[in-house]
Amino acid sequence: MAAGLADGAGVDSLVYEFAIARDPELAAKIKVIYQSPPFGSPPVVVNPDLSPKLQAELSALLLELDDHLQSRQILDTLGVDRFIVIDDAVYDTVRALEQEVGPLP
Repeated sequence: MAAGLADGAGVDSLVYEFAIARDPELAAKIKVIYQSPPFGSPPVVVNPDLSPKLQAELSALLLELDDHLQSRQILDTLGVDRFIVIDDAVYDTVRALEQEVGPLP
């Protein structure tokens, strides 16, 4: 890629856009050869064995991050506006792709 470490890589569009925003000269060093159809944003996942109470606390913490100045600054640095609860249907494109190519081994 741009640093000569790899000839190619799959990169999430959020990661790509973040990298280009931080270093606009990077765009001239990378050739995009394929862009997939849109997929839902990567989800935040936790161990399913985590207690429901702790799951709820983590969810509330993430959903309120943009309400606080210090965490707002961290989100800004990461290029994230805020965390939101989304409709599961945004992952239908992923499910359709899995139907087309089959599940991962």
